[in-house]
Amino acid sequence: INSNKEEDYWPIRYLKTLARLPLQSNSWLGTGHTISSNENNSHFASNTKFCSILLLNATNLKDEELELRLKSRKEINFYQLFPLYLEEMQYKFDFGTNKLLELFSEKDLFPIINIKRKNYCKKK
Repeated sequence: INSNKEEDYWPIRYLKTLARLPLQSNSWLGTGHTISSNENNSHFASNTKFCSILLLNATNLKDEELELRLKSRKEINFYQLFPLYLEEMQYKFDFGTNKLLELFSEKDLFPIINIKRKNYCKKK
């Protein structure tokens, strides 16, 4: 990315932030965890209304989960950072990750961020 604009850089910023989070907070991250932009759930940037990230297991094109087993038998998990709108985040808290994911079309779960994707929980 050759831009310093937050509108272009926020996905990279959150990759970096989440990569550091377990070490900085002596905690861990896993599938289904939701991380908000801040306590006010502000939008990530002016060009999107996404305000939180949902961690999902990363998959290949055959929809198989990606994993790496080391010789030591330890496993490295790979995650997809899936941005959510405020209403989607609230739905996830109310009904769970699986119920939320059932709402999405297959194309919107593909691991490329579409900043203009449909809000699946927005009231009409």
